Amino acid sequence: MSSSIINSLLRDWGTDPLFLLAVASLPLLIGCVLPGRSKAKRRWLAAWRWLAAGLWLLCVLTFSAPLIVNPQVDAWEMRYAADGSCEASSPIVVLGAGLNRAATTANQTEYLYFSSHIRIARTADLAVAYPRAMVITAGAGVATITEAEMMREYLLQRGVNSERILLDSVSRNTYENALNVAELLEAKDLGQRFRLVTSALHMPRAMGVFETQGLSPCAIPVDYVAVKPVPWYAIAPQTTAIAKFRTYLHERIGYRLYKAKGWIDQP
Repeated sequence: MSSSIINSLLRDWGTDPLFLLAVASLPLLIGCVLPGRSKAKRRWLAAWRWLAAGLWLLCVLTFSAPLIVNPQVDAWEMRYAADGSCEASSPIVVLGAGLNRAATTANQTEYLYFSSHIRIARTADLAVAYPRAMVITAGAGVATITEAEMMREYLLQRGVNSERILLDSVSRNTYENALNVAELLEAKDLGQRFRLVTSALHMPRAMGVFETQGLSPCAIPVDYVAVKPVPWYAIAPQTTAIAKFRTYLHERIGYRLYKAKGWIDQP
């Protein structure tokens, strides 16, 4: 099996709470269908079924209860607060969150994911506030246009001069973002200090990989999703909590994988 297929399975299935719940339900299902002839075996099966049912319920609550999910998400999002120590002329780097394609009767139209809109909107605000700062948009594409180019169009519509915008249109992940942005900063003699705009959940992985490249980013986290405070009765499962947990799980696993590969050398 090729590495691309393995990576796809890890990304699409290994971080999906519903898939993990289905896997967790297998022991319960097996325990329900196993025959129990002797009295001792029936007792063992009954104990196993209760244990499996309890573990499955724990998984359900861990993945989908707002009272459990939101504190986990909040703790990860709050690892980096907004850093205002960068100079006014420091470059602004925004990382894309992905493109998708909407099929129509005539063609296919690419569009930015919701998180990308939040990131580029904040970047535009910063570009207006710091008119001497260069802006780097980073992200590859899936068809006719890249994330970097689409975010550039947004900045142009907000009145940012095209000469201030640099593109990294080939990065397919955060690691490649760091490599290519480092090259752009060096090529344009922009130094190693810059504002890094990305989602708060993504910021720990992004900061880790950029700092490992010897850069000194000022974190500008956006797109917070954790709710606080969470009422006590929010122990009931909720689909919005599942969506949050999936993104959180993706980032935690991604962070671990990056460390295992040596792309992040933080303790």
